[in-house]
Amino acid sequence: MRTQKIYILIFILILLAAQACNPKNKSDKTKSETVKSDSVSLDEEVTERQDLSENDSSENPAYYKVLETGLKYHMHEYYPNMPYANPGDVIYLRMDYFLEDSLLFSSSSLPDTMKMRLLKPDLPGTIDEALFQMHENDSAEFILDATKFYRHTRQLAELPHFIVPGDSLRFYIRLMKIIPSDKWVVMQEDKLTEKRKFETSEIKRYVLKKELNPETLNGGVLREVTYEGNGPTVTENSIVNVHYDGRFLDDKLFSTTYENKEVFKVNLGEQEIIPGLEIGLIGLKQGSTAKIIVPFELAYGEEQRGPVPPWSTLVFDVQVVSVQ
Repeated sequence: MRTQKIYILIFILILLAAQACNPKNKSDKTKSETVKSDSVSLDEEVTERQDLSENDSSENPAYYKVLETGLKYHMHEYYPNMPYANPGDVIYLRMDYFLEDSLLFSSSSLPDTMKMRLLKPDLPGTIDEALFQMHENDSAEFILDATKFYRHTRQLAELPHFIVPGDSLRFYIRLMKIIPSDKWVVMQEDKLTEKRKFETSEIKRYVLKKELNPETLNGGVLREVTYEGNGPTVTENSIVNVHYDGRFLDDKLFSTTYENKEVFKVNLGEQEIIPGLEIGLIGLKQGSTAKIIVPFELAYGEEQRGPVPPWSTLVFDVQVVSVQ
């Protein structure tokens, strides 16, 4: 009897050992780990992609594909059956970009989903060209020239202090949604009307507060010449060196050339500055100073640009140093 109990105990132990080695259990565990992996946050995804790209790009020269324009890219997720965006379409996206290992910008820090209206690229190797390579739902990374990004896309007068010519930025982008241009226009019509009414009221208040008597230029740009120079006149194709302070209607400074004591050189007609500022400069003479008030539609519109919030009216106090 005792021997029989021992045999039964051995048989039970064998069954338990077999169950522990069952491939089904391993499959369940793998499935559980996969679910956990799929639930990572977008921040974790970007960090993971960055680690992978840094390793793969250094070990595998073919990691990045290169367009004829020189734009380097790598697709992480690719949905060829989804649509591309067309010029004028509005896209919702997630964007992070780095200088080497340093995060310079993350759209997750914005109060709302990041949106951009896509324009036909007028310069190769820009972020616009990169975005036109993506379908809806695609995710990808791009290598862009830092100087071109800050001067052309961001339209900054000066490079940030941490950027030197030759630096590259690494962008991680997920294109979440594409809204066709005509549909977006309908969606924004009422919103735009309300924004214009509010802006008109705020500009009138500013003019009264500052006791200004400005002239009205194209597009509703206001300009008051505070000192009339006697040099050459700025034309549509002039090369102009200017000093300026850029402020909001509440007088908060967002950009200046005086801090570094270096003039800002601009080639008019080359879309190097916002349209409203270009309109305000044309017609001024060398040596003149003026206050130029730019409505949001001739500035950055509904987009966030660096320290400039969406729908911002901009005020520039400019000094025309030289005209060519």
